Order: sequence, then C-alpha cells, then structure tokens
Amino acid sequence: MATRCSRRIMVDAVLTTRAFKMSFIIAFVTGLFSGGLYYVDQIVGLKIVEQLVPTETVWQVFLTFLSLVLAFRTAHALSRFTDAAMYVHKLSACWFDTASTLIAFCRVSKAPAEQIEAFQQTVVRLVSILNALSLDSLQDSEGPSEIKHRFEVLGAQELDADTQTKIVQSDHRVELVFQMIQQLVVDNIETGVLTIQAPILTRSFQDMADALLTYHEARKLAFERLPFAYIFITAILLLAEAIGVPFMMILYTKGLWSSFFFTFCCTFLHWFMNGVSDDLDNPFRRESRALDASQVQHELNGHLLQLLEQRHAAPVTYTAGPTPLGQQVAAGAVGPPGGAVFQMIQQLVVDNIENGVLSIPPPILTRSFQHMADALLTYKEARKFAFERLPFPYVFITAILLLAEAVGVPFMMILYTKGLWSSFFFTFCCTFLHWFMNGVSADLDNPFRRESRA
Repeated sequence: MATRCSRRIMVDAVLTTRAFKMSFIIAFVTGLFSGGLYYVDQIVGLKIVEQLVPTETVWQVFLTFLSLVLAFRTAHALSRFTDAAMYVHKLSACWFDTASTLIAFCRVSKAPAEQIEAFQQTVVRLVSILNALSLDSLQDSEGPSEIKHRFEVLGAQELDADTQTKIVQSDHRVELVFQMIQQLVVDNIETGVLTIQAPILTRSFQDMADALLTYHEARKLAFERLPFAYIFITAILLLAEAIGVPFMMILYTKGLWSSFFFTFCCTFLHWFMNGVSDDLDNPFRRESRALDASQVQHELNGHLLQLLEQRHAAPVTYTAGPTPLGQQVAAGAVGPPGGAVFQMIQQLVVDNIENGVLSIPPPILTRSFQHMADALLTYKEARKFAFERLPFPYVFITAILLLAEAVGVPFMMILYTKGLWSSFFFTFCCTFLHWFMNGVSADLDNPFRRESRA
C-alpha cells in the first residue's frame, strides 16, 4: 500500500511539472493541426501535402539526427544527476566525520566540563547550519523560487545574536560558517579543550577541507549549464519536428484520429524528454524531482544528535562469551546502527591513546583515522545507489513506451507474420524481451538488494 501511494505521489508530481505541461500543450496543438490538415488534404481533397513534404529518406535522416541529439541531452542530464547524488552524500559524510572526530577528541580533554559542553554543542549546531546552507546554495542558482527544498537545522536560535546576524546578513554564508568552525577549533586548542596530539587533530581540518572542496565541485552542476549552443540547436530541431510531423503523418496514417494520435505521441515524447533533461541541468533544485536533499539534511541532523547522546558513553569493552565470534556471525548477529558503531570506534581509539594502549607516534596513528574517514566516505557514496534511483520522469516515459509496445505489437504482427502461431510467437518474444530487460534494469536500480541477484 505504501509503495502504491508513493508511486501515485510521484506520478502526480510528474504531471504537474513544467516539462509535462508544456510538452502536453505543444503536442496537443500539433495534433489538432495534424487532424485539421488531414481533413483538408485527404477528406476535402486538396491533395497538396504530398507536394510540400520531402521524401521519406530525408525525414528518416532528420528524425535520426533529432534522436541522437536528444540521446546526448539525456546522457548529459543523467551524468549530472549521478554526480549530484554523489556530492550530496559525500558532503554530509565529510561534515559528519568532522563533528565526530572533534567530539571524540574531547574525551581526553582536561578542560572544565562547561567549556567542553559549550564547544561540542556549538560544533554540532554550526555543522548542521553549514550543510543546510550548502544545499540551499546549490539549489538557488537562479535566484528565489516558490518551490524550494526547506532544510531543518539544529538549534540555530541558540547561538549568540551576533553570530546569527552575521550569518543572515552575509553574502557568502557557506564560507562564513566554515571559517567560524575553523576559528572555533583553533580557539579551543588554545583553551585546552582540544589537547589531542596535533598530527591526529589535523584530521578534523582535513575533513573540513574535503567538505568545502566537495561543495565547490558540486557548484559546477548548479551554475555551469549545458552550453547554450546545444540548447539552441535542440530547440530549433524540436520546433522543426513539431512543424514537420503533422505533414508527414498525413501521408503515413489512415484517418483523422490516427493522424492526431501519432502526431501527439511523437511530439510529446520528444519535447518531454528534452524538458526532463533541462530540469536535470541542476539536479539540486526541487523542481527537478531528482534528489531529496532535505532528507539528506534530516539524516545528518539525526547523526549529529546521536553524537551528542553518545559522547559520554562508557568505553566499549570486550568480555569473552560462551559463543565464539565465528558462530555469532554465522547465526546472523546484528549490532547497533552503523553511525553509532563508527563513533564507538573513534571514541575507543581516543580512549586507548589516553590510557597508553596506543603509544605509536601520532603521525602514524593518524592513518587509522584516515582509513575510518575513507570508509565512511565510501559508504556514503554507495548510498546514492541504494537511495537515489533513476529520476521518475524517465521511469514514467519507459512505462508509457512499454505499454504502447504491448498494445501496438499485436496489430503490427498481424501484418508482418503468416499464420496464427507465428503471430503469437513473435508477439510474445518481442514483448517479453522488452519487459524483461526493463524489469532487470529496475531491479539493478539498487544493486545491493538481495533480489537484484547482483
């Protein structure tokens, strides 16, 4: 039931997009023109269309070229969507690792508890604000919009009034809050809140730098669009298609309604595909219906709250149990959530630096923190395959084409096969292969699921 409701919501969202509305209007007008032209030319008997249109070969070459241009446009849009999904999850991973390491490093601090508490609470709030500002900046490349993602932040109103005012009034909010976090860390090195060895502490600065670099790499998708020359060429070809199809359909269809129908379908699919690709030029915008950036922000806030809940937890200890570890794994033993375990490992390492278990020089030990950060980043990048599926407009178009194929193939096979059984056999094979290939691709949208067999 939940899946059906979700699909219904996505269908409603597609039907309300600018691309769908514009494509439908243009296709409907073109279809009416085709029907009217058919009536005048074929029914009334003027017979002038055949003298105006080019040969079938010229028309096939034109449609092939248009299809190639739209295929390039679609591939470009999907590439931007894939990159955007990676950047969104990578950005939250870098900020989470920054907050996680800074909070874990406080476990060995000898500073007053009030100072440690103030530092940790401030870090969590600034990280939440910074990620939200980054995502908001990426979707706002064309100025204010009535339909935008809204990002929740943790306790922004609890920061001092001067900080809030500076953030609101700044023209470069992301860079401002980034600098605030760096200054906060440096100040708390001086006050003794962060007393971890310098080579290890530098991991936090590395994570912050990686996050800022990821943000600026993502900006190319928000601000650097497809070169206008390609947009211009595509627009000219689509206009030529909308004008030319009605004339061609008069010659290759039988009847007024079939002329209208096939003209409408051909024009709608071409224009809608281009409209969806245009929306995906900036996949961070809510209008693109591609990425749910607000959900990524919500998950990050949940991870940050978990850091605060776990920061005073007792060190993880080992107690030999009656069941060997191998048997526990074979039995399917399940531990706590991944984010909690990541923080447990970092805190365990910091605790054992303090008690002398890990006495290796800090420049060598920092490699462990590097590997933990890399593992978290890899996990977050892999999430794009599990949670960011193919944009629904493409799923919608594919479903429409498959339905059209299932309805139309039986009629065509009657004309191009000889006998009842051959008509059945070729209709079955053609329909089965198309639907099966699409079903396999749908299963591989999330290759990590067991049912994908991948």
